[in-house]
Amino acid sequence: MIDESPAIDESPNPTGASQAPSLDEGDSSKRKLTSPVWNHFKRQQIDGKWKAICNYYNGKLLGELKQGTSHLSSHFKTCKYRRTRDIRQSFLKTSASVTGETVVVDNYSFDQETVRQSLAKMIILHEYPISIVEHIGFKQFCNAMQPLFKMISHNTVKSDILNIYDGER
Repeated sequence: MIDESPAIDESPNPTGASQAPSLDEGDSSKRKLTSPVWNHFKRQQIDGKWKAICNYYNGKLLGELKQGTSHLSSHFKTCKYRRTRDIRQSFLKTSASVTGETVVVDNYSFDQETVRQSLAKMIILHEYPISIVEHIGFKQFCNAMQPLFKMISHNTVKSDILNIYDGER
């Protein structure tokens, strides 16, 4: 019978680059964890079962080798705790010049007050009902556009609209 298991290189890495983490002691297999998703999880045995523990919020997911890693990859893509702390590193603001020949790139910083004023002006301009801010679809849209925007109540929008009116009067 021919052994069809892949050969494992046990030699140390001469370049010093990080290797895929190996399985924890006590596992019957000596195979390395090859999926890149394991860079974001620790494998630990809890109550006799292997668990994958998220490095960002310590959540416990299935960590058995037979379970695969697609559930870990899905969690990694949606994990809210792995985002960068400084939002300006993630977003860039671009604006074209008047001539249209050059593009200026600048850091983007979110400002809740500016967005509130823009929302009030949009409601005034298009004569939308003030209650639009409480519609589920509108809340989902705003969250998809800018997760940092803290949705406001219809009373707050009403107050903002009256402030705009007083300022222009």
